[in-house]
Amino acid sequence: MDAFSVPDLGESYKVGKRLHLDGRHEEAVPYLERAQKENPDDPIISVMLAQSFGMLGRPADAIRCIDEALKAMPDGPVLLTRKGIELGRLGRLDEALECLDGALAADGRHAEALKHKAATLHRLDRIHEALACVKRSLECRPDDPDALKIWYTISRETGRRGDAIRCLDELVRLRPDDPTYLAHRALHLYRDGSPGNAIHDCETALAIEPGHPDSLAVKALVFCGLGLRDRALACCDEGLSLHPDHVELRRVRERALGSRG
Repeated sequence: MDAFSVPDLGESYKVGKRLHLDGRHEEAVPYLERAQKENPDDPIISVMLAQSFGMLGRPADAIRCIDEALKAMPDGPVLLTRKGIELGRLGRLDEALECLDGALAADGRHAEALKHKAATLHRLDRIHEALACVKRSLECRPDDPDALKIWYTISRETGRRGDAIRCLDELVRLRPDDPTYLAHRALHLYRDGSPGNAIHDCETALAIEPGHPDSLAVKALVFCGLGLRDRALACCDEGLSLHPDHVELRRVRERALGSRG
């Protein structure tokens, strides 16, 4: 049974849920709005409707929807978390934090609230609090890729290279078909003195997505660092033929040309 499987909520809910889970949010909204009117005290419908509004870039409508549901369940951690997420999208970070704190007062191990609180604290430049918060989130839900991305970003920005690579190891494990994490890990490996492992990650990424520009840029950078300028230029030229505006590919190409000259 999935997270939204609630019996006897009517046909509007069933159709709206199916459209929502298929990513057809604009079509889902009228069905979910009707289902919410038919079941005004059900928080799951309200959260689903708010998620659809959020995906449509309508955070104010999402907040209005959640506020209606909060009248019946003012301390609901799921509702408060969703409101915090939508307030964050509007840039109302202090209000978002207040909602997320409310959710955690109701359930201190609510992984989604902890993750979004960490993201909000990071945006407020409260780095140490954000780091502690995202670690708590991962204790509750270790395989959450979004929480790992937050931890990786904070680790990278604060020079915690070991933590950054550990995060990337987990992201590569969880998302083996996403070349972006392999490219990021390759860059860290190169900077840590492992050019062979870096090239291996780049080639793995390029097998997943031929022409992946970040992977070609890192591969070119490694070749440049090894003095293999012609190979570096070949990588850059391949990438720029597909992505002519890629800043890093242009930068590495200029470096390779300068070194060769």
